Amino acid sequence: MNYYESKAKLFILGAQILVDGEDIMVGRDKQDELRGYFMRSDKKNWNNIYGRENERRVLESFLRSNRPIIVKGFRRVGKTSFLYGALTDIYGKDNVIFKKVKRNTSLSDIIEELKQKTDFNKSILVPASYSESKSVGFGLTNLGVNAEGTKSYKAIDDVDKLLSKIRGKFVIVLDEFQRIEDLSEFENFIEDVFKSHGEKIRIILTGSEVSLVEEKLRKFPVKPNYMTLYPLQPDDAVEFIKEGFNQNEYKITEKQAKDFYSKIGGIPGAVIEFAEHIILNSDLSDIDEAIEKAINEVERSIFDYNLDKEFEKIENLFDADPEIAYKPIWHLKWNKWKLSSGEMMKRLSSSEIAKMSLKKLVEYGYIYYDEKTKTYQIFDPLLQKYFEQKLSGGRK
Repeated sequence: MNYYESKAKLFILGAQILVDGEDIMVGRDKQDELRGYFMRSDKKNWNNIYGRENERRVLESFLRSNRPIIVKGFRRVGKTSFLYGALTDIYGKDNVIFKKVKRNTSLSDIIEELKQKTDFNKSILVPASYSESKSVGFGLTNLGVNAEGTKSYKAIDDVDKLLSKIRGKFVIVLDEFQRIEDLSEFENFIEDVFKSHGEKIRIILTGSEVSLVEEKLRKFPVKPNYMTLYPLQPDDAVEFIKEGFNQNEYKITEKQAKDFYSKIGGIPGAVIEFAEHIILNSDLSDIDEAIEKAINEVERSIFDYNLDKEFEKIENLFDADPEIAYKPIWHLKWNKWKLSSGEMMKRLSSSEIAKMSLKKLVEYGYIYYDEKTKTYQIFDPLLQKYFEQKLSGGRK
């Protein structure tokens, strides 16, 4: 019986002996949640985030400015986990509002959460015509009448009093904010926070559908700071996989972690989904079959429901010739997914549109630009496999 088979037997029996031999735990139920690095994003602290120290340094430098921060990256790359872990560590949970945006999310929803955080007991109803009132030139702090001169906007004065009540530093995160169909009231609110309360309140917006993010930000009244999250670097990804499994009492070796990485890459959402299939959801009577099934499920999930939908929007940026979006990727594939900046510019020199495609693919997190080596790379195995299929016509 090999290592995996013996491990599977222990899970089937519903009990597992910890490696140090000091404890025995009941087998994990399929409804249990994963722990440590594989924990759900809204329960993580900074100790459960791996391989994002450089990104945290960038975030902290941006937080010193009162400008809004835009965090880009395709779905499942770890934006929510990273921000939740970092911000609650920096500010404390009581000083962070983390709002998972839906299409019907309104400014009133944010105000209500602010009230709960500050024990503000006044009733505040943000008028539906908030954005129209702003368009006639009234500021948040001095707005007392609407365009017709009637006193119907005292509630907005109360919003200002609410913001003034906040003590210390405070951050508001709108996660997947591109889902909001009408951003006008949020734009005015963000502008007012920037101008009147920027010394203590920070606003962060995240977006997976990155082309929609840019479209919505085109006329944004305040210039934001931008940062992009990429898949974990290879060494970090291997350690993330190994330690994540170990934290869930499922011990794997460095070699096994590297083997897993070669198949599923270092996109944190993909790794965690893979881990869920193996640790919680698999039958495990045949571990090799369970691993293969998990890999197939992860690929289908990431490719079909995440990358395909977003890359279609990227293709649409190039109306005249959507295939132009692939030119930088073609050149990387021909050169084992790595190309110097000088060589890339030389190969794209005849097409300004192709250069724009390269810039977008870097901004969106698909292509990584290494500042130290001055090279463009697609280092993640799952992304490489995805683009191989796209370039061969295997994905529509």
